[in-house]
Amino acid sequence: MTAFITQSLVGGGRLLFMPMYIYQQSLTLQNWPFAATISVIFMLAVLLVITVVNTLGRSAQRYARP
Repeated sequence: MTAFITQSLVGGGRLLFMPMYIYQQSLTLQNWPFAATISVIFMLAVLLVITVVNTLGRSAQRYARP
């Protein structure tokens, strides 16, 4: 829910972010396969970024120890 509210406040309806794009594709345009594909790709991209940041954080901790 916050993804839709934040997008409306920040973008003012002019910008189309990923959650609203998925919503538009699935419910407005009835393009369920495309919306599902975009959702999975978005989830994998977020997991990849989290994994990279976690790995970099662990390696930085290893070098910071005296």
